[in-house]
Amino acid sequence: MQEYYDIITTEYRKRCRMELNGKRVLTIVSPDYDDLELWYPIIRLREAGAHVDIAVSMRIQRIKGSMDYQ
Repeated sequence: MQEYYDIITTEYRKRCRMELNGKRVLTIVSPDYDDLELWYPIIRLREAGAHVDIAVSMRIQRIKGSMDYQ
């Protein structure tokens, strides 16, 4: 049973990884963003093959998240 599960899981991951190959995603960030709400989707999108850009307002010199990451 475990071998079957491993095959299914591997095939699913390959399919998911290729779903977003060549796609671009823009993430817009505001001051005091929630770290998990920003980084978790970015990491998952990159795993799926997407190119992720992060945009902030030009008026903001530096942004900090809720955990003080910059």
